[in-house]
Amino acid sequence: MGVHYVGEMYRGSRYRTLLDFVTDGHVDWSAMPERYDRFIYPDLTFDARSGAARLREDLIARFPHERGAIERYFEDVVSAARKRWTILRLLIDSGRRSTLQRQQET
Repeated sequence: MGVHYVGEMYRGSRYRTLLDFVTDGHVDWSAMPERYDRFIYPDLTFDARSGAARLREDLIARFPHERGAIERYFEDVVSAARKRWTILRLLIDSGRRSTLQRQQET
């Protein structure tokens, strides 16, 4: 199975913790290259760099007139990720409790 891109998978990150729990630590993660994607249009070529801060900076540098919209987009992404993390955290905690209960029963 392949996965396109998964960011923030450094040891100790929320997503790494979640996926290590789900996979029981059986997935090896590799860092993405600094420039991980290139968007090519007839009048524009844009390289996407890893890391949300760098991508945000690059987008603002390329589209300075869209600064407000770009900043709002990144704020919305962070807000959505926080909400998703809260739900996932509840599921992880529930799964851990179920695992502990099964272990205590045996």
